[in-house]
Amino acid sequence: MRILLIILPFLLIGCAHVQEPIPMEGQYVTSKVKNIGIVVSTAQGGNFVPFGNIGLLDLAVIAGSNSQLTDHLEALDVTEFQQITEMVTQKFQHSDLQYTIIPTPVAWDELPSNGEKQGFATKDFSQFKQEYKVDHILVLRLVSVGVKRSYYSIAPTSPPTAYASIEGALISLKDHSLKWYYSDENVVTIPDPWDEPDLKFPNVTSSVYQIINTASETLVDDIKS
Repeated sequence: MRILLIILPFLLIGCAHVQEPIPMEGQYVTSKVKNIGIVVSTAQGGNFVPFGNIGLLDLAVIAGSNSQLTDHLEALDVTEFQQITEMVTQKFQHSDLQYTIIPTPVAWDELPSNGEKQGFATKDFSQFKQEYKVDHILVLRLVSVGVKRSYYSIAPTSPPTAYASIEGALISLKDHSLKWYYSDENVVTIPDPWDEPDLKFPNVTSSVYQIINTASETLVDDIKS
């Protein structure tokens, strides 16, 4: 039996349904937002994601043949994503918005649940309302990052690509409604030679960091200040 592997990001709105994009309305931001708390959540290392028409035994073979790459990706320091706060604050400098950077990145799985409802965040950010005196939270999240490659059985059908799944949301702390929601996956083909374990996969590493930066830029570009 073969299975089709489908990898879905764990979204702000939960995994039971997919949140449609919500554009940020400049009028709402200027009239309703008094102080935004900017919070970052970063994936814990990278991962290798094979996908396609792959059987269970095939998957075991693929995992074994890519074990060094997987180990390398899992050990990558992807906290570079936290620099996205600097990109956002530079954008806010040209507006009258007041903002507060939450100094410590949040551990996503440790945030309280807020249930699942379309148009609302499934994580509860109420703790930041009192502590930082903010009325909205701007969430910047690196959901997943690493390398993807398609297969038919154990045969690769594409070159490996570096990817970064990212999402952002502006959340009203009055009721946790989403006032802006953005989600995207950015990819880039890793140049040859890529399979160089003795050199610690230099082209893989540079491509992963490149796509994190590209994904960050596309997210920030979607923010209206």
